[in-house]
Amino acid sequence: MTYAMFVLLAGAACAFGATGDIQLRTTEPRQRLPLELSIEVDRQAENPYDPGELDVRVQVIAPSGHTSIVPAFYMEPHRGEAAGSAVSEVQRFHFFLNASDWPPGSRLAFDVDDLELSNSGTGQRRVLDDMEGELRWTPGTRIAEAHTGQGAMRFEVTTAPQEQRWPGTTLPLGTQDWTEFDTLSVWIRPISGLQLGRLGLEFYNSAGEKFQTHTENTRGEGWRRIVWRFAPIFIRTDWEPAGPGEWRARVFPQEAGYYRFTARVGEAEGSALRVEVRPREGGGFLGVDEQDPRYLRLDSGESVFLIGTNLLAREAEEYRHYFDRLAAVGANFVRLWLSPPYLGFETEHLGRFDQARAAQLDRVFELAAERGIYIMPAIMDFRETQTTGGSGPAWSRSLFAAENGGPCASAVDFYTNPTARAIFKRRLRYLVARYGAYPSLMCWEFFNEVNLVDAWREDPEIVRRWHAEMAAYLESIDPNAHIITSSFAGLPDDALWDQPLMHLVQRHEYYIGPGEFAAQIRSACEVLSRHRKPQLVGEFGRTRNLHADADARGASLQRGIWSTLMSGSCGTGMPWWWRWIDTYDLWRHMGAVATFIEGIDFGAEGFEVLPEIEATVGAYDENAVGDAGIDTPSPWSLRSIPIEDRPREVTVGADGRTDAALPMANNLWGGQNAALTVHFDALRPGKLSLCITHARRNPSVVIAIDGAESAPQPVPELSRAAHIISFDIPAGRHTAVVRVEGGGSLSLAGIVVGKCVQQPPVVALGMRGRSTTLLWVRNTSDRWCNELYGSTAVPARDVTVRIPAMPWGDYRVRTYDTREGKWLAERTVRSDGAFTLTIPELVSDIAFRIERE
Repeated sequence: MTYAMFVLLAGAACAFGATGDIQLRTTEPRQRLPLELSIEVDRQAENPYDPGELDVRVQVIAPSGHTSIVPAFYMEPHRGEAAGSAVSEVQRFHFFLNASDWPPGSRLAFDVDDLELSNSGTGQRRVLDDMEGELRWTPGTRIAEAHTGQGAMRFEVTTAPQEQRWPGTTLPLGTQDWTEFDTLSVWIRPISGLQLGRLGLEFYNSAGEKFQTHTENTRGEGWRRIVWRFAPIFIRTDWEPAGPGEWRARVFPQEAGYYRFTARVGEAEGSALRVEVRPREGGGFLGVDEQDPRYLRLDSGESVFLIGTNLLAREAEEYRHYFDRLAAVGANFVRLWLSPPYLGFETEHLGRFDQARAAQLDRVFELAAERGIYIMPAIMDFRETQTTGGSGPAWSRSLFAAENGGPCASAVDFYTNPTARAIFKRRLRYLVARYGAYPSLMCWEFFNEVNLVDAWREDPEIVRRWHAEMAAYLESIDPNAHIITSSFAGLPDDALWDQPLMHLVQRHEYYIGPGEFAAQIRSACEVLSRHRKPQLVGEFGRTRNLHADADARGASLQRGIWSTLMSGSCGTGMPWWWRWIDTYDLWRHMGAVATFIEGIDFGAEGFEVLPEIEATVGAYDENAVGDAGIDTPSPWSLRSIPIEDRPREVTVGADGRTDAALPMANNLWGGQNAALTVHFDALRPGKLSLCITHARRNPSVVIAIDGAESAPQPVPELSRAAHIISFDIPAGRHTAVVRVEGGGSLSLAGIVVGKCVQQPPVVALGMRGRSTTLLWVRNTSDRWCNELYGSTAVPARDVTVRIPAMPWGDYRVRTYDTREGKWLAERTVRSDGAFTLTIPELVSDIAFRIERE
């Protein structure tokens, strides 16, 4: 067994064939952090980041005799100094609308009341404006009916053409210090039109810096409180030079005894140093579990299941804020980006590295190591080699582009040009040298969503060859043999994942529909599982975080992480909307998983996903009638399915299930007979609701019930919002045909058929291991979007769950509340070859941990 060590110095350096121009000495070691070696090199290089000019490295001989070569790196030490809070001199606050969310001429109105600061920890509060006294807002507004007190502000606007893109209203504040507060809240009431788009909130400080968030969609009627947890965004640190440039190497020893370090520059060998390392249990680097290659294990032998989130920030102190919240609930994992404008350090000159940025990344790795957080850094983002698309391609700003002095005439050349590939390898070498010895580094991820780059569209084999070359190089220089991966948006690529040096497979899944996202996640995991490698859903969430306030309880987050746990992943799905999680304090959902799996050795269990678990519902409340949700897929999921093969007709059963074998089509065009047909059996009169996410040229929607057409409902231009329209439907069996009238078009995120479900489907997911079975049972009528559609969950009573082919014997069964994160009960259940559990009532979901006695 290997060990992670607490490092102690053994004594002064001893020369072993020194050339006289290189000397090693150690810096003070710290627990959980690498041992750092400083190397004096009297040779000069025009570019010290180019190993072709000066190749500095350290030979490491462990007590066992194992020898490795650690690349050294050139650094200019930087010290981080508090620069003062960006919210110490706030001067004005501003509401604004993105006029592009509505067509020109839209009349919008909303009321505002009680703009207030607070501190979520101390409870301290400060009212910025209660709208009771003389209005200080510009432009002028009129008083409306208040949420509290005597007055409120009404804002009215008619959207104009392009010259007025951001209509708004401003509150001058003088100069205010907000450093004691971390939350801003305001009450909003839509009067007309606002529910179709987003309302922006922003404030400015004396330096002219702008800090901004959006309410996403302010829906429905009546007052709604908007909460903005802003503090972690505005912590500022200035990184200043703290000494001359020097060469260093980082090593994380894992054996007890004396280590010997010898420096080399090219073929020359310098002085050596002996250091004693004393053992302690635990630690080391994460790798693929040898017992079960689908899971992860530390060098020390400890099984690790990853629980965490994506996290993109520009400041180390912002990472501290989120790391603290993750660690507090037992979560252990983040995925971040090393691309501009985040923590990328190749910012000014190709092949040269910004040392202030690199020092900040040092600090992020240190903060993570101190809190037991593992990091997956995505080295490149697809936008960096993309020239088309609506997601903000960055190739025009890339240092690799010829127009910016780089070697590549096109974005595709990044993958094929020999100079570009050699320069990228320099970046890989620097990453390995400077950060590869941190135990907090979980793996290397080459690309975020590589299937969206230009080269993939031209010829995927170009990208596959690039990955094979870079993975081979990375393996050759990384003495700690970290896991290597990349990522895909939606559908993965088997040919890439089959490469032997692609150790971990992952894909990203987004949705906005009302149907079964947990089933969609399970399906994604099934596709990845055929590789028998560790798998992750590296990103997931509601598309563009639409309707964030409708999901304040975090149901979409909770369903995503529990479905991945029960689908054979090596970690929970990684949510994208970390600030939403923080604003609504949804970290508890990650903590609930951490408590549930505590003590499980995933690799030793050899878990296999249970393909089918029978779940039935007995009694039901005849007064409770629910709605059926029909998902239409994300555009990613549809790319491999030709338009003509996508189902345009679906039948909704009395239990809410549908008969569509493939994802439903989600596009409607006027004048092309491209209708959608829904057969349903409504127990009572209800509504058929459509969630529309994109609309062009002002389409109108018509629904025909058994041939009788409704009046057309106009849909505004939509591109960054989701708009719900509803039509009345009668009780009984009917057919609804949905079509677009005129020449416009639209895209649907989902359909809800109201009042047609009396026995909601109950679905169970689970995995069986050698000694432990994990089971998660959910009521599918408890959807994240119920509030949005005006739906409610229908309780399922007398639920019976049957696991077939369960070995004979007695089992300890512990029942777990997945939302509160606590154990509820414990009992013994006997299996006679089949295992049965009963649940008296299930409104949402529940989990069971079943262990052989």
